[in-house]
Amino acid sequence: RVAGYLKTRLLKNLLHKLNDYLKIIKQESPSKSNSYSDLVVKLLVVLDHLLPHVLMYVINVTNVIERTEKDAKMEIRQDLLNLCTSLTNPSHFTKPEVNVGAIIYEFDKLIEENPEASWSEMDWLLDNIIPDLLNNLSHVETTSHVQMQHFIDLFSHLCVVFGKHFTKHKIAPIFKVHIENLEQILSNFNQYCPSLNVIPVYLVSVLSNCDNGDIGTILKKFLCALPLCGTPLDCLEMTVKGLCHKGLQEIVVVSLWEAVVHQRPLVRAASAGLFSSIIKLCNEVLLSTKITAAIVTLANDSDILVRTATVPALGCLITDCKIKEVHDKAYMQLETYLSDTNVLENHTLIRQLIVTMGNIVLSCKITFKDEVIFPKLHYLASYTYQMTNQTRKVDMAAALIEAYSKILLCGTLESFKVTNYILPGLRYVLHINTAITQQFIGPQ
Repeated sequence: RVAGYLKTRLLKNLLHKLNDYLKIIKQESPSKSNSYSDLVVKLLVVLDHLLPHVLMYVINVTNVIERTEKDAKMEIRQDLLNLCTSLTNPSHFTKPEVNVGAIIYEFDKLIEENPEASWSEMDWLLDNIIPDLLNNLSHVETTSHVQMQHFIDLFSHLCVVFGKHFTKHKIAPIFKVHIENLEQILSNFNQYCPSLNVIPVYLVSVLSNCDNGDIGTILKKFLCALPLCGTPLDCLEMTVKGLCHKGLQEIVVVSLWEAVVHQRPLVRAASAGLFSSIIKLCNEVLLSTKITAAIVTLANDSDILVRTATVPALGCLITDCKIKEVHDKAYMQLETYLSDTNVLENHTLIRQLIVTMGNIVLSCKITFKDEVIFPKLHYLASYTYQMTNQTRKVDMAAALIEAYSKILLCGTLESFKVTNYILPGLRYVLHINTAITQQFIGPQ
């Protein structure tokens, strides 16, 4: 009766509510949708806790039981136990005479030996529950990182609970169809942009639990395709970070190098941003040998778009890495940018340099702070004060205010630097702010 209720009522109702809440979130204003976002997360947590129950419903069947030896005693897989609580441990809600460990073992073995095996309980999972979850996944905004992470966790736990062989032979093929459909749409450069959420879930949750060999190939495809489609790259960032958390940094970095040497600037620029997101997740060997080399290569790219996109990555090498040799290369590259007299001709690049100087000022070495950041910000504040393009002036002023606000968080500042660089720079920013206020609001 309990198993029947799980199938016919509980999961069905939970998935229906999940779908309703996700649709409401799309329709409501952000202020109203927050409460529904919380409900979505809670539902995903509940579904996660129900996975061991779903497992036992699917595998505690004649096909599997008849394979187990009568008095067989086996422990439950440790990776499965790690996901269980005292309430969700299968040994605690299954009849005492059932050896759960033996049944799980025989289920794994059965699927490994006969990938085509199926029965009604398994079909229910594969034909109803997983497709329903995938449908709900498609309704999530990729920028809703909390919801996306819970979906990634849910599918990852689903794969762990059901085991490597079931994931490879039963779950992965379902996702593969969605991935192939997505690739087809993207290859046609159709104006219709489908949900990209399946990408991080497939690579991080599914393939990382069954077949690492395909991850690099698929990741490279999307790294080189999505930037050319003009789609948001949040899904790629979630993917590379998720794979790094799974210990697959080498695969990620090798795949990103494919984008570094790509012929299209948009792809190379995208790789710079993705490198920024994984620097703190990689070991010193990768940082020293491959990641820094990739970022320096991008920093010297012939295309200004790529060079601009690389500036935050240089900053991350300073803030998120502790290797002196890496820092020195980042400092040298930033100083090269800042000493280039032509840099002022590109508004986006110079603004990004200001933002990055603000981001690193609390972490960088004192000499770089004193000899580069303070003088350059003072100079750029003066330059901004003299600008005639008001739109760009406002944009630059906002970046300068943010940078100076971080400088003021520094510890002890030398009086010479304060007097000659920081205070004069702040005065320029104040004059700019006053002029802009009077222009748009009128004198106070």
